[in-house]
Amino acid sequence: MKIQSVPSQPNLPKLLPAPPAAPAADSVQLETSRPEPELGLGQRLIKGFFQEKRVAGKDTEGSPFMKLMFGGVLASGAWCAAKVIADVAGAPTLGAAIGTAALSTGALAAGYVLADLPSGLLHHWADNYAKPDAKLGFVRKFAKQAQRHHFHPGKLGHYSLSYWAFPLSTVAWAPLVGAAALGAPAPILAGAIGLIGGMSVYGKFHQWSHMKQTEVPKHGKLLQKAGLAIDPKNHGVHHRMPWNSDYCIVTGHLNKPLDKIKFWPRYEKAIYKITGAKPDSWNVPEYKDYVDGKISKEEYIARSREMMKGFKATEMPMRKEKWGIDG
Repeated sequence: MKIQSVPSQPNLPKLLPAPPAAPAADSVQLETSRPEPELGLGQRLIKGFFQEKRVAGKDTEGSPFMKLMFGGVLASGAWCAAKVIADVAGAPTLGAAIGTAALSTGALAAGYVLADLPSGLLHHWADNYAKPDAKLGFVRKFAKQAQRHHFHPGKLGHYSLSYWAFPLSTVAWAPLVGAAALGAPAPILAGAIGLIGGMSVYGKFHQWSHMKQTEVPKHGKLLQKAGLAIDPKNHGVHHRMPWNSDYCIVTGHLNKPLDKIKFWPRYEKAIYKITGAKPDSWNVPEYKDYVDGKISKEEYIARSREMMKGFKATEMPMRKEKWGIDG
């Protein structure tokens, strides 16, 4: 009798399906890190139109959109200036021409000095009321930049004038065009030029006040010496702990008058009464006591040395953590 042989046990696994091979580590990485899809021509054009240009060793240039908006402000300002000149030239008598020119010059200077106030209000908001989770990305970036430069004053950033003028330049042309189109008197037009012109350059002047004098351009130094742009010495007062005064950054001429009338403490109390919002400056007990009238300004200043120690130990780390500031 012939007995058939049974396959040996070692051959049985060949009858079973082989388990799937584990993917290599590099293959897993390739599957999870997919390359970004290439942008189409239209998307590239849109991105290029709204994106600023960074150039090594130079100021970061504003995007073409920023330049376009700023160009609109310059053009509308030039229109107003032309109408002022036309009003002076078209005066019926020499005396009237001199009077119109004098009033227009005074209004131009007054508007320029007054631009300090909106620059201070914006600066104060960024230091005290801005939130790191703001909906608009530009607002978040601006506020974080303002907070960060208190810890790193020399790293405010070097940007072109069109960048600093944005987003004000998206609307600043409107009052200029409106005033010119409605035939406003020459002094009104001149005042509008001074006010909007000062508001448009505040960021650039602020940048210069944080740069080494060897880096500030010649025209910037001349403007600082002439008192037409805030200089490092005057702006340095704002960077003394705990950063609750001298917010104006166009010329800085309004800082002392506003300080004398206790503008910022009164402004903060008014905002709190109306909206319930507390400024970050109130986190410093000594300053809050001064705001509430519990201590005089002299006593507040006298406590500054001890106040700085507490500020550095508590408030500064809290602000760094809140805004994600390194160093």
